[in-house]
Amino acid sequence: LNKRWPDALVYFICPEFAGNARGCYKRAYLLLNEMGFVDVNGRNSPPTGIEGLFFARALCEKVHLYGFNGEIQPDPSIPYHYHDTVKGVEAAHSFGFQTTFLTMLVKAGHFVLCTPGDTRNECHANLQ
Repeated sequence: LNKRWPDALVYFICPEFAGNARGCYKRAYLLLNEMGFVDVNGRNSPPTGIEGLFFARALCEKVHLYGFNGEIQPDPSIPYHYHDTVKGVEAAHSFGFQTTFLTMLVKAGHFVLCTPGDTRNECHANLQ
């Protein structure tokens, strides 16, 4: 990477950091499930994106999230990935819990969720 893009900063996530991010997701699910607040279908494997979210938060004072659906019931018209036509399946991930987990992080002030139609200045200031 350094040969191809010598001026670019390249970061790697160590396995321990990635494991901690996935572990936080799993612990949150287990606690909420034990209290009867959530129930999921499938394995509820942590999405790899959770590692990216935690990494961004570790590097940045404030993180704005774009492209995440803030609804508990996923909108089938919104692609699972931005780069392909793969359909997300509940057998591997619980989209409902992912949304609940993300909502908890946003409400705790760790992230700013910017969704289509959002009129807050902070969701548009960085796009200019």
